[in-house]
This record gives sequence, C-alpha cells and structure tokens, in this order.
Amino acid sequence: MKCEKCVEAGQKSRVNSHGGMSTLMGYSPYYDEDGVYHHHDGNRKTNHYSCSKGHHWVEVGTKACPAEGCDFGGVFERREIDDPRVGYPARSFYNDSGSLRIGQSEVIPMAVDRTDGSDGDA
Repeated sequence: MKCEKCVEAGQKSRVNSHGGMSTLMGYSPYYDEDGVYHHHDGNRKTNHYSCSKGHHWVEVGTKACPAEGCDFGGVFERREIDDPRVGYPARSFYNDSGSLRIGQSEVIPMAVDRTDGSDGDA
C-alpha cells in the first residue's frame, strides 16, 4: 500500500495502519448449486491510515467473496480526511467531548461521570 497523495507528488512515505471498525450485520455463508463455498459478508469495513508526510484517509468497503468468479464485495472506496482538527484518523468519529458520532449525530457518550457515587442505574 502507498499513499496516493505522495505518489502523485513524486514522494515516498511510510503508511501506518490505525485499525478500523465494522458494522455488525448478520449473514450466512453458503454453498451454491455446484458445491462452491460463498462468503457474502455485507458488513462495511472502515480501515484508518496515515502516512509519514501527514496525509490521512480511510478505506470503506466490503470483503470479497473467496469463490472464484464471484463478484460480491472486494471494492473499497478511499476517503481523504483533510480536516486538520482530526489529527489521528480515528478521531474523525468522535466529537470534542468524546462522544461517538454516527453520521452527523452525536449519540453514544464514551465516558460516564461517576463522581456522584452512583452505579449508573436509575
């Protein structure tokens, strides 16, 4: 893997993988009429990368089916992260208070204040 921005600029850089995430939709692998195993995992994977020159991007897509000739999945779209406030690529999914963003909504608090002595149950 190479950083596309560096390649375009005629530069070389080291690419760092920062992990990723996946949706958690259920699916069932199957054997077709010819006995060929198909693994159609429709879960969208998001992998985070940066290069040593400061470029950040994510790649989003689905895994390819291992069956020869099957065209399910295997296409990943590259999305540049140009916002300098993001810094570390995975931070693009969090707001300044540490809540996880899903789409444009901030819906899952990542930290809960327990200084009041409660156990969190109402």
